[in-house]
Amino acid sequence: MSETFAIFQDESKKNLVEKLSKAGKIIFLPKPTPCKTNAFAEKINITSFDWLVLTDVIATEIFLEKLNLEGFDFYDLDYLQICAIGEAVAERLRLHEIHCDIIAPLNKVVDTIANYIQKCNFQNLRFLIITRNPNGSQLKNILCQKDADVTEIQIYELKLHESKNLTMLKTLIKGGAIDKLILTSPHEIVTLKWLFPNDLNQALAETRIFAADEITFRSLEEEGFHPIYFNWL
Repeated sequence: MSETFAIFQDESKKNLVEKLSKAGKIIFLPKPTPCKTNAFAEKINITSFDWLVLTDVIATEIFLEKLNLEGFDFYDLDYLQICAIGEAVAERLRLHEIHCDIIAPLNKVVDTIANYIQKCNFQNLRFLIITRNPNGSQLKNILCQKDADVTEIQIYELKLHESKNLTMLKTLIKGGAIDKLILTSPHEIVTLKWLFPNDLNQALAETRIFAADEITFRSLEEEGFHPIYFNWL
């Protein structure tokens, strides 16, 4: 029986599209564009913080681009405690030889930091959170409840150039019409979380999820999924 595949639209996937088209129907998911916010151009006094929290791989890439354009030496980040939310963020930091003190999924960040510093109260600790979230995150709220001084900066937002079929696509996914979802990078997981901000796991409950590489596989596990390795690439 013919299967229905879903992949994010990308010119670099021509060979994959050709292979999948022989096995079944392909549904193309829209690929949004990361757009820098005004915060990208604003000066950040990084030395005034104790902790730097990087929330996703796209936010990390844009933040590092900002620092590089400002002539900031990445080695000067060594005095900060750095928390990478997820292995994809940690891997991006390693590429720039930046050490992170903590690697944790979002729902375990606060407990992991508490264990690291051996304190339950974060009074007098100054946190800088780099994120896509424009409205104040749950992480910020929890840190503030622990008496931390928290600054949260929305460094980018995602925008779709064409969204007329988006509602239909989301309905298809939630309805279980897609048999296999194939993801080729952690960036696509960030996009899925943006498309389904409150119910991603529920939306994909009837879909088998495939990861094209190790870091995507591990990122999916961090989100509570049970991915399968995809070996057609």
